[in-house]
Amino acid sequence: LNFWKAPVRIGSAVDLMVPEKNLKFIQNQLRNNDILFDVIIEDVEKLIIQRERKSKEGDDFNRRFRDESSSGQPLYDFHSYGSYTQMIAWMRALARKYPNIVQYISVGRSHEGRSIDGLEIGTKNNRKRVFWIDGGIHAREWAAPHTALFFIYQLVTRYGNDPNITRYVNDLTWVIIPCLNPDGYEFTRSSTNPN
Repeated sequence: LNFWKAPVRIGSAVDLMVPEKNLKFIQNQLRNNDILFDVIIEDVEKLIIQRERKSKEGDDFNRRFRDESSSGQPLYDFHSYGSYTQMIAWMRALARKYPNIVQYISVGRSHEGRSIDGLEIGTKNNRKRVFWIDGGIHAREWAAPHTALFFIYQLVTRYGNDPNITRYVNDLTWVIIPCLNPDGYEFTRSSTNPN
């Protein structure tokens, strides 16, 4: 079973993804124990394939994969979960666009040989504290890498415009590694049954 929403107290709702081969057994167990249930998504694999196909056919497909907007600002689509390759390309573009405050870094390699990369954000003052942010330690933790990417976006694009952000970047060195487990992240993105 894959808990999408884990139990937090007796009587609270729980969301499960059940492999098709176990569905009848789980449904019978729930019925036998007088536990109410609804099937929300009949076929998760089919839904994933439909959505991937739809996103590739949509008008915004080409926009999501361009490197920069018309203003020259590197683009990242925060309304969908991009691939690890897209994350890396966007971070590299930011490092090229903002070399005075952004440095592209690598902290190692994954089991499958992917580079584990991120950004160091800050001004060139050597006597600053370091604030470390990482995400994507667990394979199915898709929101965490994108939360870290949004931190990057806020720090870089608001620097010089927002006094608080400017102070944070001037006073701290931010080391942000959005995805510590790129192998697991990519496996769950590419698999329709990521158990």
